Amino acid sequence: MMKKIVLIFLLIISVSKIMAQRFDYAYKGVEFKCKMIDGGVCITAFNSSVADVIIPATVVYKGNSFPVKQISTFVNGASYLTVNLILEEGIEDIDKFSFNEFRRLISVQLPMSVRHVGKNAFRNNPGLGFTMSASVDENSLRQGKEIWPTGQGEIIFASAKDPRQVQVKKIEIDKKEKEQTEKVAKDNSSKGGFTDRLLGWAKGKTDKSDDNTNQTIQKKSKTQQEVVELAAQKPVLPPVDVDVDIPTIVSDKNRDTYCVIIANENYKDVPEVDYALRDGEIFKEYCVKTFGIPEKQIRMFPDASYTDIKRALNWAETMANVTEGKAKIIFYYAGHGMPDEKDKTAYLIPTDGFPKDISTCFKLSELYGRLAKMQTQSITVLLDACFSGVKRGNGQALVAARGIAIKPKNEVLGGNMVVFTAASDDETALSYKEKRHGMFTYFLLDQLKKTKGKITFGDLFTTLSSEVKKNSMLENDKLQTPSVNVSDNLKNKWKELQF
Repeated sequence: MMKKIVLIFLLIISVSKIMAQRFDYAYKGVEFKCKMIDGGVCITAFNSSVADVIIPATVVYKGNSFPVKQISTFVNGASYLTVNLILEEGIEDIDKFSFNEFRRLISVQLPMSVRHVGKNAFRNNPGLGFTMSASVDENSLRQGKEIWPTGQGEIIFASAKDPRQVQVKKIEIDKKEKEQTEKVAKDNSSKGGFTDRLLGWAKGKTDKSDDNTNQTIQKKSKTQQEVVELAAQKPVLPPVDVDVDIPTIVSDKNRDTYCVIIANENYKDVPEVDYALRDGEIFKEYCVKTFGIPEKQIRMFPDASYTDIKRALNWAETMANVTEGKAKIIFYYAGHGMPDEKDKTAYLIPTDGFPKDISTCFKLSELYGRLAKMQTQSITVLLDACFSGVKRGNGQALVAARGIAIKPKNEVLGGNMVVFTAASDDETALSYKEKRHGMFTYFLLDQLKKTKGKITFGDLFTTLSSEVKKNSMLENDKLQTPSVNVSDNLKNKWKELQF
């Protein structure tokens, strides 16, 4: 009995010590969760609602300063709203998967001091720009490889979305440093050497050599700062008309509407889908502002895997069940689609899908089947994809062996379902480069903006069909014809439905 009491007592002491080593630290308006490690500190979390975050290189705990040695893996990273992230000079270690789930990040500044970046520390997001030492291998960083930078070389700005990289050669920096060093040496020499300088100091004379050295360091720092500032100068693109001034409507008509948005832009084994993430993000804004759907009733899956698509459908099924037939479901998809070459069955391609192995893709008939079984008022499906086996945007074949597009077979719909698809038969769903959206999604958003969301499905399809066909020829010299498919239950009334 006594042994048990002693063990429990020792356990309590151990837990207390561990907990005592965890603390909060506020820095530039952000609350950080910290823990002590080997005479230093590990950052384990911070305020997830802050857009601009600077992670400190030093924190104060119980009146003492400690260096931040490591950035840990952040739990529930998908909930973080961080957009711009700066790691202060002095931080050396970034743990594996640290920021991998930060889906909103567009800018990361890594310090020259970083010496280790763990596997998959960042998402392979083409919209994410890095400011970093040239010793950080950008390709390895984006591919999720573990790397050990040396901190040497020039400072660079790298963005996969904009292949332009602003660089200043190290030789140019070295040249400026050499000139300053020679100047300092010359000034020191003119003072008669070390003995005279020592005597001068003893007599109280001003020795300016330290000032010169400081000036050299300051100029070096200024040169590097100029590199960073130059690197950050991205070309400013004009705002897209449908992305701004989105109409806000106050209404509770969609209080029982649930929306799934899948925006697949970055694929592992096939080309990326231009602007798919942008399509999904802006469509979500219209769902919230113009349709009045509560944001918590919208689930967005950027770069969704096969499992993510199943999770999306599971969530929609659950919400339909708990609302007992009152729910309206909206399912939006932007990404790749393709047919099975053998039976021409259409499939959605998850970001981890491999087109040569059709079993890794999600069958469209399964999607429709699961949606149709839901007890709902209506189900609206919007597919900015084509199913001919070519890339959305330029018609590039998704499987190299295939030289021609394939016409997928039509699917029979059940339940109360309307499906709008970006293209018909063996056509390609195209991009609208000037507007930085998919052609279909751009004109969908355009109509929602112009009508403030008050448009019937019949009028919407008529306008979509006309505008997409016309502009696909003008912009891409290819015909794209949107199509609509309706279940038997709605054959006579789908045109009067609205979002």
